[in-house]
Order: sequence, then structure tokens, then C-alpha cells
Amino acid sequence: GEGCRPALGARRRRAFGLGGPSALELGTKEQYVCARCGNYCSGSVWHDVERRKDICLECEAPGLHALVEILAAPRVASSHALACRHLCDAVTTPGLAREALELGAADEVVQAMEAGLTDDVIQYMACQALRALCVGIADDADVALKLADSGAARMTLRAMREHPTSVNVQEGGCRALRQLALVDVNRREILQGAGIAAIRSALRDHETSPKVQEAALSALGNVVADGHARHSINSELIATVVRGMNRHAGVADVQSAGAIVLYNFVCTADCLEEVVAEGGLEAVRRAVAAHEKVAAMEEARSLLEGTRVR
Repeated sequence: GEGCRPALGARRRRAFGLGGPSALELGTKEQYVCARCGNYCSGSVWHDVERRKDICLECEAPGLHALVEILAAPRVASSHALACRHLCDAVTTPGLAREALELGAADEVVQAMEAGLTDDVIQYMACQALRALCVGIADDADVALKLADSGAARMTLRAMREHPTSVNVQEGGCRALRQLALVDVNRREILQGAGIAAIRSALRDHETSPKVQEAALSALGNVVADGHARHSINSELIATVVRGMNRHAGVADVQSAGAIVLYNFVCTADCLEEVVAEGGLEAVRRAVAAHEKVAAMEEARSLLEGTRVR
């Protein structure tokens, strides 16, 4: 039809609906009306070749191969955001993450982020997709290497710096960093890319958001679990963590993430005195008293007892 580009690799699938099973071919259009939901759409489209109907990606979710093809197609913002969202839904196991990575999913997500750097929706969805691709990263060296080679950590930090005021991008970026930082190669890249400063900015600029605080503290806890982070841990960073814990004293997830960060600070930089001076130990004590989840944590108990988890 008019405005229709060639199908993406002539990808076809069988689908039910619109009166029975039919063949769907993946392509792109500048604008079309979905035969199922009736919405005006643009970008990637499933074309019912037997009934000459167009179906949007919202109504017919693509598989992994098709998702990677959509991400690799000429840069259409709406299609890439949808593809990233579907990737999050599709990648639910380490095996699926490995399959997606072998198809080049991480590389295509990163390239979509670079092409749509100023679009906060793409950046948020892409960060979510990168987080999903990290399933099993700690137990699979090939998965970790593919994510590192794609530049996922570097691009996540770039997205966070480009959209400092976006709660979604900051939260999504921190959640991606948390998973990426589970392995040494990505953790070192995050440290070299001033990742601690980016996470601290998220904590400082979004103090009122418990979701950003929890995501940022969780990311920070993994990033500083590395001797190379020693020189980045200082009183100012400790105070930022304690402020977040104090501000969201009623949120168990923020309290547990904060306790782990403070514990890792002490283990990495031997800075118990600084943590005490900034009120960190008192914050953990209050968290233990208020939340069973925190009280059950070895890290929190060890901080209060001045010992280390074995």
C-alpha cells in the first residue's frame, strides 16, 4: 500500500483472529489503521496478506526474531519503544535472554538508544529491555560478555545524563545498572564511566520518589561491591544515602537497599567511622526496628554489630 516499506526480512507468522488463522507479514508504514483495535498507528505493522488488513504490534506481539528485526529497521521511534516493551515481556528466563542476545538484541537496543537519545520514552523502554536481557547474567559468562560488548552500561549512563529530570529514565536506568553491575566487566565499565556520580545525581535530584531511591540505592549497592570503588566512597555520598533512608523511613525496600549500600561501603572502603558520623548506623537501627525485612538481613545486623557477613 501507499507509504508501505518492504517487509522486514519478509518475516511471517500464523495468527488467529479476524475470522480465523491467517499469515501475517512484518513491515513498516508511515500510517495505518489497525484492523483489530481501530487505532491510527505508524511504524512497524503486521500485514494480513490474505485479508489485506493491517494489525499493530499492540494487538499482535512479535516473537524474539521479529523484535530484533524491528529494532534493526530504519529508526522509527514508536516501533522501537514498542519493541523494547515487548522484549521485556518476552525475555523471562535465562535461556530466552541468551537467545535474544545471540540474535543481537543488546546491540540493536543500544543503537536504538543512540538514535533516539532525546526521546525519554525510548530511553526508558530501552533501559527496561536491557534490564530484562540481564536475566541469568551472573551465571552465564557469554551473556555478560555480550552485554558488555554492546556498550549497554555506557549507553544507560548516557541516557541518565541526557534526561536528568525524568523519573522514569532515572528509575529505569538505575534498574538496568543494578543488573549489569552483577558482573565484574560491567561493574568496572560503570565505575570508569562515572556511574557512581550518575547514581548519586538520581538520588539527589529525585529525593521525593521512593521508586527512584530504591532503584538507585540497589544499583549503588552492586556498583560499590568492588575494590575499585574505594576512592569514590566519601562522606558526601554516605550522607546522600542516609538522606534517602531518612526521607522514606516507611518504605521497606528503600531501607533494605540503603542498609546494603552502607554495608558495602564499609566492606569496600573501611569507612565505618564516616558511616557513623553521617548517621548511617542510626538509620539502619531505625530500619531494623521498623521493618521485619530489614531485621532479617545479615548485612543490617552485621553493621550494627560491627562484624562482616561471612
